[in-house]
Amino acid sequence: NRRLRILAGFVLLALTYLPQYPKEFADLQALLNKPAPAPAPAPPQPKPLSPVQTRDTALQLIAAADIQQYVTQLAASDMAGRGTGQPGADKAASYITARLDQLGIPYLKQPFNTGRGTATNIIGYLQAATEFENKIIVVGAHYDHLGGNAQRYYPGADDNASGVAGVLEIAETLAALKYLLKCTVLFQFYSAEEIGLVGSAY
Repeated sequence: NRRLRILAGFVLLALTYLPQYPKEFADLQALLNKPAPAPAPAPPQPKPLSPVQTRDTALQLIAAADIQQYVTQLAASDMAGRGTGQPGADKAASYITARLDQLGIPYLKQPFNTGRGTATNIIGYLQAATEFENKIIVVGAHYDHLGGNAQRYYPGADDNASGVAGVLEIAETLAALKYLLKCTVLFQFYSAEEIGLVGSAY
């Protein structure tokens, strides 16, 4: 359907991206302030895929059931609306990082002060093993919502559990197709959007 093909479009961009206007980027490891891992042995080079073959492969990996499960979990009552600075937002952050761990995607947590307490951005990344590795595509979504109170909570399925679900599904697909990456991809999950785009500005 249309939504799955939009997700596949993001995947295809990361797998076939060829920059026309090169720019200098800082090394990704320095950008993320993490020590560089030991270089891994080069894997056997698979036969190159055409853009159409790449798209079709990505479409086969994107699953509507996965997206539905992500939205259901993030909008569940135990997340309590994922209000910034509330326990539900912390639980949502833990859910996201647990999924990144399962996918083998490294990440960092970026805490910041909102003026109303502390919130945390999450930044995962897949680094391309090509000459274009210093070219970066960012795929992001905010995971916080309006929270709730003793009487009710606001699930936030479309604001923005669905966006987080899309980023997680793109991350899962690109992790499986990492050997095809033509550029580095950052997966950014922002907090404190509901109180003024604080996380993405940080």
